[in-house]
Amino acid sequence: MRGSVKLATIYGIPVLLHWSFGLIFVWLAYVGISQGMDTIGILWFFFFAILLFICVVIHEFGHALTARKFGVGTKDIILSPIGGLARLKRLPEKPIHEFLIAIAGPAANVVIALLLFPVIYFSGAMSFIITDTAEVLFTKPANLIPLLFYTNITLVIFNMIPAFPMDGGRVLRSLLAMGIDRYQATRIAVVIGQILGLTFLLGGIFMGELILALIGIFVFFMATAELQSARTESMLGNRRVAHIMRERFTRVKKDQKVGELAAWFMTGMEDSFLVFHEDGYRFAGILNAKKIEESLRSGENNKLIADLMTEKIAFLTPKQSLKDAFYTLLEEDFDILPVLSGREIIGVVDRRALNSALQSKTSSQEQVA
Repeated sequence: MRGSVKLATIYGIPVLLHWSFGLIFVWLAYVGISQGMDTIGILWFFFFAILLFICVVIHEFGHALTARKFGVGTKDIILSPIGGLARLKRLPEKPIHEFLIAIAGPAANVVIALLLFPVIYFSGAMSFIITDTAEVLFTKPANLIPLLFYTNITLVIFNMIPAFPMDGGRVLRSLLAMGIDRYQATRIAVVIGQILGLTFLLGGIFMGELILALIGIFVFFMATAELQSARTESMLGNRRVAHIMRERFTRVKKDQKVGELAAWFMTGMEDSFLVFHEDGYRFAGILNAKKIEESLRSGENNKLIADLMTEKIAFLTPKQSLKDAFYTLLEEDFDILPVLSGREIIGVVDRRALNSALQSKTSSQEQVA
């Protein structure tokens, strides 16, 4: 998500704050004023929102750290007005792993609620029963912990709604996938999510609840996006790297200048390259299309490829699925990958070839339909 600011890196995972997050305080101020809160009450309202989003961050780390145990990395965690999002680099392979990753977020909120319960129970100043009206609710610090307790319970209930992108949708999909194909499981979960989304939308319209209606729209379209993602994964998983591997490719050397690639790049013949050492045989890294474009656009034609290349190395084999290739390109932010047979590079797979494979597969399915 563009326009995000890094708050911190925790356990190796960047925590980002989207620029729109500030809108929530505008909305809270509006709600506070409309409820008759004074300035102190609104400030406490803001403080409670910050505490709540700390709980949301803990919820997302529940997902991220559990995913790490199953070999699934997390690109980052983003906070926005609609909540938090742990962006996993790939979906877990096994349904049981997806189940555990999905359930770990709500489980974190359950743990927070269990920790808050004795604090409220044994405190003489706090109570589970809150009788204060809205205009004075947040002016009493003793109300914050009980409110946080109830809000964490609400987060558990809300997140377990069986609809994407909520955790309940992923839990439902994982349970279904234990008995049927993952794509079919996704289709069933998506239909249920779309029905719930439309229900929220219509309910919000008839009851005059704008937030509920917006949640309904969000759920409906996110469910649709999840189906598209599952369709892509299903199509790629049935094909191999050998099917789209390009055997003829340009071997670029580290000591060449980027201007020497202009002819290939500008004509669209090749837009990303494998880089080799000066001897032309030892593999050195990847040169992404974006780096070339930026250099040519800024007139830095004499810049050495060694200064633009990425030395991080990953390989594919001809028998690997295209799904593996897709996720490797996505995780490592590569545009091209070498294909190995033994210790010899026999070809390449790039983003363009993957996109063409997806488009041709989609077109053939539409013709059959």
